[in-house]
Amino acid sequence: KPAAAAPGSPGAAPAAPGKATPSATTASAPKSPAAQSAPFNGLLQEARLPFDLRVASLLAKGRALLSTTQTATFELKGDNLQTGQRGKLEWTVDFADATPDAPIRALRTTGTAGVQLANDRRIDVVEIDAIAAAMGPKLPADRIKLTAKADQPTPGGNEGYTAQLGLMRGTTVEPLLKLNAQYITAAREITGAWEIAVRSEQLAALLAGLGLPEVAANGAGRFALKPDTKSVSASGDLQAQVSQLQKLSPALEAIGAVQVKTTFDGGLAGDVARLDKLNLEVTGAVGRKFAEVTIAQKVTYGLVDKKVVLANPKAPVARISLQQLPLAWAQPALQPMPIESGDLSLVLDVEADADGSRIRVRATEPLLARSVTIRDAQKKALVEKLTLSLR
Repeated sequence: KPAAAAPGSPGAAPAAPGKATPSATTASAPKSPAAQSAPFNGLLQEARLPFDLRVASLLAKGRALLSTTQTATFELKGDNLQTGQRGKLEWTVDFADATPDAPIRALRTTGTAGVQLANDRRIDVVEIDAIAAAMGPKLPADRIKLTAKADQPTPGGNEGYTAQLGLMRGTTVEPLLKLNAQYITAAREITGAWEIAVRSEQLAALLAGLGLPEVAANGAGRFALKPDTKSVSASGDLQAQVSQLQKLSPALEAIGAVQVKTTFDGGLAGDVARLDKLNLEVTGAVGRKFAEVTIAQKVTYGLVDKKVVLANPKAPVARISLQQLPLAWAQPALQPMPIESGDLSLVLDVEADADGSRIRVRATEPLLARSVTIRDAQKKALVEKLTLSLR
């Protein structure tokens, strides 16, 4: 018996009045749960192995030619890497630079990593201990030491993370940077604290060998990260001092030492950035304040619509104050004309339209340039002892 013709095909009977003909278009299948992005469950939970592992030992060696004068060699060893056991990785990486007068002739890093693999294929403990040393004609024998640990004591529970960067002098380790954080399972959030403490004499020899200014810094703060919502926040206080700026450019010698102090609190959530607090101060070696930047209210900024939203649209967003700022700071821009003397004072308010579409800057005090003397390359005065006030 011949098969009946399919509806809509040649020879098929017309559809009965009032009845819809089935569409030939196939509806798209809904995405499976696996196709959707899985929620973040912690750094170690994300590193769960898809299969059982058993590696009694491994050895890998290699050499890379980075350029005609630069090479890198490495060696990687592994031992007892298997499910339900604690294994170890060891590495050595050597970098060499044969470039004449290179400040870093060689760089070596060695380290070990202890890895605990649970019976359910989780990596529940990782401990890293690494040392790096740079060698050059003017570099000290000091080394940098990194220690870090990540652990998850119970399956599916909270995770802990610690890291410390320190300066090794002989067998003594002087901490420079510390991080301490925890992944909270209930909140799906990583929260932690940071602390930095660098004395100028700790890195002075290393920075001098690289031809860089001396730096000192200290501060502390907190941070938070929610990978599922792509939000991050950070807050803290930081103080830093930079001296011998002439190593970057001889024209900066007149500036001398600079101290910077800042307090901040901000973050990013989705496509919106926020700044709740910001204060930045710049002072000279004797403590005289040259510049200050302060936000007057909480500010949010849309990364997509490019608009600013203010807590109080009628009030200024921020204030920028320059008080007797030495014009010598602008010396690099005026080379080869030396700035012999002079300073600049100016106070600006930053404001925004009510709809956040535009930002404008308004001077609240006259611009004052005092006792300005600028000479040309032949030391002839172009401007001498000039004082100028503009409103």
